[in-house]
Amino acid sequence: MENQVKTNIGVGCFEHPDKTVVASCPNCGKFMCKECATKYDSKLCEDCEKERVAKQEQNYENMKQQHKEQAKNYKKDTVKELIKLCVITVVLGIIGFSIGSSDGMGNGFTMAWLLAGFPWGWRIINQLMDGNMMTWFILLTEKFWIVAYIIKFALAFFIGIFAWPIKLGITIYHVVTAKKYENNVNKAYK
Repeated sequence: MENQVKTNIGVGCFEHPDKTVVASCPNCGKFMCKECATKYDSKLCEDCEKERVAKQEQNYENMKQQHKEQAKNYKKDTVKELIKLCVITVVLGIIGFSIGSSDGMGNGFTMAWLLAGFPWGWRIINQLMDGNMMTWFILLTEKFWIVAYIIKFALAFFIGIFAWPIKLGITIYHVVTAKKYENNVNKAYK
């Protein structure tokens, strides 16, 4: 005890006034004895440590709510996309089936498939035409615009035959993974 140098003579530790001051809280400046200074890894006083832990818990709760909300919105968006896809498919499929059945050849299912896939084929054609193919299409449309659009429509129907089931499969996969993601987030933050 004699070897210790007392700092701040007349002022003791905030919690233990009879003990020698060896440090001060880096946050609020309260004087601390060796016991108080080494009580927490943060080297903060009791009050500042409680405040730090409360802030940390609040940040964790905010992050938890944000993750839960993101998972919920992701699932909601994927379900909306699936519903949109199904509605478009059913409406165009019914129109295609009625057109195909009315021709007397029994091609209702074929026409339904072609029309149901058309929007997805059209989207792919438009994406492909961004760039070099667009130059070709513009040149073709200047002189033979009707032919160019007939080709574009035919390609959209053809590509749609394959694009539609792929789009449907991908969308269903996204719905399933979104549900799993939401479940995992909810389990992680119980």
